[in-house]
Formats: sequence, structure tokens, C-alpha cells
Amino acid sequence: MSLNAGKIDQAALERILAYTGTADPQVLLGPRFGEDAGVVRLGPGGLVAASDPVTLASEQVGWYAVHINANDIAVTGGIPRWFLSTILLPPSTADGVLERIFLQIHDACRELAVAVIGGHTEVSMSVRQPLVCGTMLGTVDPDRIIRTAGARTGDVIIMTKGVCIEGAALLALDRPVESKFILGEERWKKVCNYLREPGISVLRDARIACETAEVHAMHDPTEGGLNMGLYEMAVSSGLGVELDEDSILFIDDSVTLCERFAMDPLRTLTSGTLLIAVAPAEADSLLAAYHRKNIPAAVIGRMVPEGFTVFRRGLRYPLVCSAQDETVSLINRELFPEP
Repeated sequence: MSLNAGKIDQAALERILAYTGTADPQVLLGPRFGEDAGVVRLGPGGLVAASDPVTLASEQVGWYAVHINANDIAVTGGIPRWFLSTILLPPSTADGVLERIFLQIHDACRELAVAVIGGHTEVSMSVRQPLVCGTMLGTVDPDRIIRTAGARTGDVIIMTKGVCIEGAALLALDRPVESKFILGEERWKKVCNYLREPGISVLRDARIACETAEVHAMHDPTEGGLNMGLYEMAVSSGLGVELDEDSILFIDDSVTLCERFAMDPLRTLTSGTLLIAVAPAEADSLLAAYHRKNIPAAVIGRMVPEGFTVFRRGLRYPLVCSAQDETVSLINRELFPEP
């Protein structure tokens, strides 16, 4: 059986994550389903590391690579500090593209107070467009590591900003003619800028959560959208989840684009959204903190002992999720059409 584009499915991923090399007691957080970063004890502190490629956002690939890797550091409660990248370019790459990617990485790292410390660059026949695989290193207090797998029964789930920030922006950039027709020129320009406003970074959201509440779990949902992010948080914690769809923060233009392209906004790329699991008693103070910082936030569900359920207008439905993201599926169908 061949693999589909996008994330590896849960069963296959859990099988290959058993291959972890030499056992090391200094590894405080190792590879497992739902976790996007690892933590190693170094002296009295902790080193947190994350690695992620960027294959879709071709125009902003360098800037994008920094931010998505920084997000994976932030959701552990860590602070991103150092960045490395492997950059692969096809032979047809135009003059100036490589320097533009390096400048994007430089600018993004300056925004986050991160230093570039190395990497590798080459031209390869194996790629069709520029590909950047980033690795972000950061620091974290070993006694305050936050795990995707840390949620507890009864925890409420808070989301920030809104769904499909990333997916809508990539769709608008990748399909400009159709998107302009659907939204109009001004709204289309606004959606194209979603990568920066409201933004795909969750560093600020995560720091507010860690400074305000006793956070049990955080997750940065990406491929598969909000639904997959909730599923990963619940499964990795050994729990189920109940989602109140009527409380979800939707962004009107994102929903409009998704609907016109026959995509589900809850199963579409959503970097920029942060999921936080806290005890019910912590929710009001955390929501108030986000309100003071003008960051939209809402309680959208709760952790339960088992089951994956959505409540919509008083009716109960199963939570539908897939490792196959709808944005990725649409773009890949165009890049690699079936014969």
C-alpha cells in the first residue's frame, strides 16, 4: 500500500516511533503520537528541539519554516533560541531565490530573538520547488515541561484566534484568481496576509497561558486542522473529547473560501490556533488575560474519559478527523494530477 500525502496515519506512526535508538535517561520528552518536540536534560536546564519541513508556502518558505518550528517549541512551555535549516532547490531555481529565502529566515529569527546557527543548502533534482526543513532549538524548565499528552479528565479546552488561518492564506495565495472572484480584491489581500495577521505564530498565546494558568496540555494543530489537533491531544492523553462546535471561533472569510472550494474549515491547516487544556477553575482568568491582550479566545470543549463527540446546535455527532489535510489534498491534486 502506498502512502498518502500529508501526515502519516496514527497506526503507522506509532509503529515506527518505536525505533528510538539508544535509551537515554536524559531524554525527558521523546517521540510519540501527538508530540511535536523533544526535550533533553542538559545540566540543570532543558534543551527542547523541533524539526518540521515547509513544502507548500513557496513564496514565504523561509519565514514560514522559522515560525512553525518555533510554535512546536512554544507549546512545550519553552523559548525558541537557535535555528538551523536544510534548504533544497530545484535546478530551475531563478537567481535571487536563495538569497530571498535566507533573508526571510533572517527576518523571522530577528522577530523572535532567535539566532541562526547553521544548516545545509544544495540544488537537487529530487525537488520540484524550494523546500526548507527547519530545526529549532530552545530552552525549557525541566520541571515545567508541557506535553500534548498532559490533559486530564474534566479539563476544558480553550482555543485562540480562530480556525483555518493558515489554510485560508495558502489557498488565497495558491489560487489567487478564484479567491479574488470569491472574496473581492480587498478581502483577498486581507486573507493573503493571514500568515502575519492574525498570524501563524502561537508564541505569544503560549506565553500568556503559561504565565496565567496551570496548563496541563497545549497543542499547535496543523495538518488535519482543529479536529485532528483535538484528537491528537485526547488520544495522546489517553482520553476522549467533546467539542462544542457552536463555540468555535470561526473567521468569516476563511469559512467562505473553504466552503467554495468544498473544504471543511475544521479539517484544514490551522497553524496560528493554540489549543490549551486547563482545569475549569482556571478558564476565566486565562480568557480574561487573552481579552486584555486583544487575542480572541473561547472554551470550545472538554476532556472526557472516552469517545470523540461534536455537539452542534444541540445535536450529537461523531468527531470526524483525518491525517489527510484538505488544503494539502487540494494543492497536491494540482501539483501531481492523476493520469
